[in-house]
Amino acid sequence: MLTDEDVDADFNVVEVVVVVVLVVVVVVVVVVVVVVVAVVVVVVIVVVVVVVVVVVVVVVVVVVVVVVVVVVVVVVVVVVVVVAVVVVVVVVVVVVVVVVVVVVVVVVVVVVVVVVVEVIVVVLVVVVVVVVVVVEVVVVVVVAAVVVVVVVVVVVVVVVVVVVVVVVVVVVVVVVVVVVVVVVVAVAVAAAVAHSREEEEKKKKKKKKSSRFGIRGTYTALLYELAFIATRVECLPDLEPGGPGFDPQYVLIEAVSGGDGGGGD
Repeated sequence: MLTDEDVDADFNVVEVVVVVVLVVVVVVVVVVVVVVVAVVVVVVIVVVVVVVVVVVVVVVVVVVVVVVVVVVVVVVVVVVVVVAVVVVVVVVVVVVVVVVVVVVVVVVVVVVVVVVVEVIVVVLVVVVVVVVVVVEVVVVVVVAAVVVVVVVVVVVVVVVVVVVVVVVVVVVVVVVVVVVVVVVVAVAVAAAVAHSREEEEKKKKKKKKSSRFGIRGTYTALLYELAFIATRVECLPDLEPGGPGFDPQYVLIEAVSGGDGGGGD
């Protein structure tokens, strides 16, 4: 039959187990929350970085297209102006030639030829210069776009690497903390269980010491102790305490009545 001390010891062990389970549940919930927050932060950073890269690329492409369109328009305008100037010059020269053809045919022809050649050379030089300038502008714009894209990609890679390293460090720290907490809780539980067992052993030893004959219960143990003393005082060697047929109540009656079976005063 269980005593009050046994029940108390069992309740102590149950309370320790409940506390350990609650601590483990709280630690697991904290780890899950930290991991979820870390994943959300990484996803948000990656989305923001991707959006920034897309915006930068779109802006660069738009700028390149605008620059190319402006350059092409400038080239077309310059060519049109040059052609118009050439046409005007040629018309003027033809008119002059027609007017003075009679007087100085040979001189006018030579002058016209020289002027036309010079105009053609000038036009070619202007066209070449315009083409070179356009090519240089396009090259500069393309190089700048490539540099911007490379810088953005490098920044994105560095940011992602830093975020991943931070998340890994946080997860490792959380895991180490969880392991330390679990070890500490396990040691505490083991110590509590060992202490509970020691207390239970002490209580059992005390109970054994409280009764000479290993009998549990205050009233019965006291009765046996009195009967044992009576057998020694009244010199009743035939009634050994704990032997077969030993009745503590009969022993006490014999001791009080002087050994006549209860018939004395």
